[in-house]
Amino acid sequence: MTFVSDPPQLADVFELPSKNGHANREQKKAALLEAITGADAVETLKLGLEALESISSSTERFIALQNLKAKTGLNGSKAFEQAVATLIDEQRNEKDCTLAELMARKRDATWGIDQFGCKGALVGIGGDKGDGKTTLMYQAAIAVASGAPLFDELTVQRAPAIIVQCDESDLNAQKKFLAMGADADLPIHWMWGFNPAMVPDLKRKIQKTGAKFVGIDSITTVAGGRGIKSTDPEYALFLYQLNNLAAEVGVVIFLLIHLRKPDNAKGRKAVGLDDFLGTGMLTAACSDVFGYWPNKAEDAFPDQFMLRCLGKRNCEAGTTWDLQGNKDDYSLTFVGVQGGGATPSERRTVIAKALDYLRQRKGHLQDTETIAAGIGAHERTVARELRDYFSSGNALGIQRVKGESTNTGGRKPWLWLY
Repeated sequence: MTFVSDPPQLADVFELPSKNGHANREQKKAALLEAITGADAVETLKLGLEALESISSSTERFIALQNLKAKTGLNGSKAFEQAVATLIDEQRNEKDCTLAELMARKRDATWGIDQFGCKGALVGIGGDKGDGKTTLMYQAAIAVASGAPLFDELTVQRAPAIIVQCDESDLNAQKKFLAMGADADLPIHWMWGFNPAMVPDLKRKIQKTGAKFVGIDSITTVAGGRGIKSTDPEYALFLYQLNNLAAEVGVVIFLLIHLRKPDNAKGRKAVGLDDFLGTGMLTAACSDVFGYWPNKAEDAFPDQFMLRCLGKRNCEAGTTWDLQGNKDDYSLTFVGVQGGGATPSERRTVIAKALDYLRQRKGHLQDTETIAAGIGAHERTVARELRDYFSSGNALGIQRVKGESTNTGGRKPWLWLY
């Protein structure tokens, strides 16, 4: 019969004999490694997380998660979450690839809602309580589900929508949709209960309904209702899970966010990143962030609202839209761009004309200056729209190549070809 000794405990490591110099040091190191490596806990964590995915009941999944914490021995308030976050990073690194493999991946980064919600993006929208964030989200869901332009200006890709509502009752939501005159047959689906442990439930609902838009009201209630603060690692982990979900299934996720209390009694004149709770984690996890507020300036027109891009990946930081509100039906209508910039419809016209110009000259390289002169648009605007279109992953038939430097030197221009 063969007897197998128990693995050394951490306390045993420091009781090894200290003679024979290097050999004993190596023995100590080997024993210490075996005592602290945590290999069994890692394997338990991996298998446990896989098992959690198969549990359909959110309550059972939550209880199973608590049992998994005890099973791994990671009972500390932060240790388990940190271990899960590290494991997720390890699994993402398993997808390491070459540049050629990356460029060959199929993706669609086009606008689900023109210049507002990019497919595969988590979009944070911050505003004060009672200023209309929820109504804005409802209008976006109706636009996507019906195919009608949002604000009568932003084109959408028509698809079913999901609203995750944790901030108001079904009765309040019903009243708003009745006031908005929404068609009851629109493919809009609801979730009335949600927390960070229910991301798998949301994924299944997206796959079942074919939704391409998800609105969540709000991160403050979803996370805060479970005792998670904006400074906790779990908060950032939840945001990253939502962002990864958006990218994985190709949906636009609008996440409503409450703001810090304004510093003065007169209220807030505008919304900036510093007004958000958990700003650092928020901006790191969200693809884009917008501020939304009523314009209270003396020269503002009645029921004027402002929607400003605060960054960072898809929208242009600083771009601010004027919206006209209507108290009777909660509608929002696009009025213009602060500072006189190009409107979304004007930008769509520029890229449409540029692509048509290239098609008419199929097989012939064109520089941006020539295209701009040919369609009567500003060269910088044409360059930006062609760049964004080409980078969306859906630029069918369009190629971009480097030209030659001019006689005076300088940067090589990009040339475009259809």
